[in-house]
Amino acid sequence: MFGHLAILSLTKKSPHRPGNTSHGRVKVEHPFHIVKNLFHFRKVRYKGLVKNTAQLHTLFGLANLMIAKRRLLALNGQVAPR
Repeated sequence: MFGHLAILSLTKKSPHRPGNTSHGRVKVEHPFHIVKNLFHFRKVRYKGLVKNTAQLHTLFGLANLMIAKRRLLALNGQVAPR
């Protein structure tokens, strides 16, 4: 029934390249790695959505600062301490 759509989609040139999805995944998963492994945040500690949301916003803000710090130090040729 929809076979003609599959044939049309295979014949058209697609702007999608295989590397795009993995590049986006890396950008998204790196802050999660920092929050889980460096800050040891593995489970929810508080009862209540507001407290948990506030803690996660703080942790991801700190993770973004750590990523920015590493990039800035890399520009100067220095190594970021862990």
